[in-house]
This record gives sequence, C-alpha cells and structure tokens, in this order.
Amino acid sequence: MKQQYRFKKIGPSFGSRALGKRIREELKPKILSSDKFVFDLKDVRMVSYSFADEFFGKLSLEIKEDYKKTKLENANEFVKHIIEVAIKRRSAIGS
Repeated sequence: MKQQYRFKKIGPSFGSRALGKRIREELKPKILSSDKFVFDLKDVRMVSYSFADEFFGKLSLEIKEDYKKTKLENANEFVKHIIEVAIKRRSAIGS
C-alpha cells in the first residue's frame, strides 16, 4: 500500500535536528510497513542541512534497502539538493 507524508502540514521550513528526529521516528514504522512511501514537499521552501541529515540521512541508513521504496515529490531544487547532499554525506560516514 502506498502512503504519503505532506510536510506542509507542519510548515514551509524545517531547520532543527530535533524536528528531524521526531518526524523520522514517527514515519519509520509507516515506511517499513508500506510498499511505497512518498515524501510530499509541496510548498516547503527551505530545509536546513541539519534537518535533512537528521531525517533523510539517518533514515536512509537505518532502513537501508527499504529506503528505495521512498520517493521525493514536489521538492524545489534547493530543497532537493540539500536532501541529496545530506544522504550522500551520511552514507559516506556510515553512522
């Protein structure tokens, strides 16, 4: 079953590690139990590297192969770039 999380329900910007951790812990079991999971970033204007690392970077390591069933949608180029960099750096350090 496909599930989706709309980030805009929280707001247009995401900056703290604490928020990244809270959302990661909330969504991790939902992602693991779904066939596909969409991160809908419509109307999100900014994410900090700290948030992206805490949520996307750590999540990609924690759920490993299951991360492949996730998809970013509606992210602007800036947000997409920050997320991609966070995931690459986190996978390079491995923890």
